[in-house]
Amino acid sequence: VVDVEAGPAVTNYVVTGRGVLDDAPVAWLSLYPFTGRKHQLRVHCAEGLQTAIVGDGKYGQRTTGPDGATRRLHLHHRKVVLPWKEPGRPELTAVTAPVPPHLLATWRSCGWDPDQEDPAVNGHAGSPPLR
Repeated sequence: VVDVEAGPAVTNYVVTGRGVLDDAPVAWLSLYPFTGRKHQLRVHCAEGLQTAIVGDGKYGQRTTGPDGATRRLHLHHRKVVLPWKEPGRPELTAVTAPVPPHLLATWRSCGWDPDQEDPAVNGHAGSPPLR
């Protein structure tokens, strides 16, 4: 995916789970942006992977499920791990955000268990970088 005005952007991804939502196949992706361009993850999914994020009306198709949940964008910054250089602190500090209610059914259909750690949390392996 190239936008000469936006500058280079790189994202790695891992398919963390697969499922079915509203009779359509869905996949739960763990996305790892190495740059911070506007809409980078949405563009890389829609144009680089040829499949938009569920509920993305800008780069995909906004669909409506029986409960209306799929109308909302299914993009969530679930966990961020940052280096922390301060005495008495671990080298890496992780912050995890709760999953919004509109994502729960979709993620569970892909095999997500809220009591288990994201299996892809430590890796960027398994995917060629999207550019």
